[in-house]
Amino acid sequence: MERFLRFVLTALLAGALFSCQDYEPYDDSGLKDEIGRLEDSIDDLIASTGALEEDVAALRQLVDALAGNLHIVSVTQADGVTVINFSDGSSITIGREPLFQDAYIDGDEFVTVLADGTEIRLPMYEEMRFVIDASSIDGVEAGKTVSVSIESKGVDDFSIVKPVGWTVSVSGGEVSVTAPEEGMDYAEYEGSIDFIAVGGGHSTIAKLPVYAYVLKPGTEEAVLDFEGDYYYVRLAEEGDNYGNCFYGVPEDDEWAGLNFISDENYDVFFGSNLSYGSYEMYNGSLMVSYSNDMEQGDYSNQLSVYCSDPVTGFGGHGGSKYFGVNFSAVGGYGEPSRICFASPRKLSSMYVANTTYAYAVMRDGNPFGAGPFGYDTGDWFKVIARALDENMEKVGETEFYLADFRTEDAPGLLAGWHEFDLSVLPQCQFLEFEMQGSDTGAYGLNTPAYFCFDDLSYETGGELVKVRL
Repeated sequence: MERFLRFVLTALLAGALFSCQDYEPYDDSGLKDEIGRLEDSIDDLIASTGALEEDVAALRQLVDALAGNLHIVSVTQADGVTVINFSDGSSITIGREPLFQDAYIDGDEFVTVLADGTEIRLPMYEEMRFVIDASSIDGVEAGKTVSVSIESKGVDDFSIVKPVGWTVSVSGGEVSVTAPEEGMDYAEYEGSIDFIAVGGGHSTIAKLPVYAYVLKPGTEEAVLDFEGDYYYVRLAEEGDNYGNCFYGVPEDDEWAGLNFISDENYDVFFGSNLSYGSYEMYNGSLMVSYSNDMEQGDYSNQLSVYCSDPVTGFGGHGGSKYFGVNFSAVGGYGEPSRICFASPRKLSSMYVANTTYAYAVMRDGNPFGAGPFGYDTGDWFKVIARALDENMEKVGETEFYLADFRTEDAPGLLAGWHEFDLSVLPQCQFLEFEMQGSDTGAYGLNTPAYFCFDDLSYETGGELVKVRL
């Protein structure tokens, strides 16, 4: 019987060793016959000893473990009871009489002796573990090193397979992982570090997924809507649609000609340009207004938007009250008007509308122009937005037509608010405006060079965030 059991073990191990290779299929018909005869012998033994049901179940499990190519990883013996732990995580408990005669460790085998003297021998290997605890990390910053703990038991040796550009070292119970630097052409910035551990004739693979990242400012969208807690440095009084407060501001003005700042940190600000010792609207200016007189179409109504919300009665975008007004100096006179940011920003969009003054002139004509705009003359009027960097150098430009009669299907003269896409512009610190149009004479643009704006959306720098490489 002992010879038979050793044969079973040897045959099963041989089958396991060659199961993944290109060999002829193992013929286990003879082995099955021997297993059957062993079970018959066990049945006879059980019948003759009157064994307890739990001991019978334990013996059956021993035979199954032998047939399943399991090995024992640990054994605990106390008070005549033996607990056997197998490599698949299962365990059994065996006693002594009447079914079991003895149980002991013999070198690298565990021997169970049955009542009739039959020995069942199972191989013993120390339990092998190689476990990496990566729960404490979420990526590795480019060029930086992090350490994670490992639990290793019964490992004779191991090898490491890693993505290109990564450095891995093992010392004691820690694995140190260094991510490649940003900008390495050959580096693999994401992958898996595989540890292949061997011990006791077995092997295991522990995988550590990794990716490299860099820290960059996050993005939060801000909207400049002129409602709420802003600093309105200069705001025309109710009924003053001309804007007297935007003229004749002395050069020594405490606000240096500013008409608006968003907060005490000057996050966003704009004002009037200086000329001949004072700040004047006609030199180019950006202002905040709440006027929306849609009837009076002359220069005395410079601050009104051609819009009235049917619900609120206000002129701002979306029914709001306040909005911005731009006047661009023409004919080479004055300076461009600019919205200034405290630091470079990525712009998203803003809403633009015609002033009542400009709308009325394009609709009706005036003594300085060539007459009302129309499709037969292909007229047009547009605002140009230029992105400037921190050195006031132009880095991008885009435009929006507030009147377009160039083709038969063009929208014509625009009333109300319309979205002006600024996302095509690169990051900038200054947004500069210029007005151009088809009604241009010897002294420049004849159409009043005004437009209104509201709800300027832009990205601000948020907290640092991880960006995968």
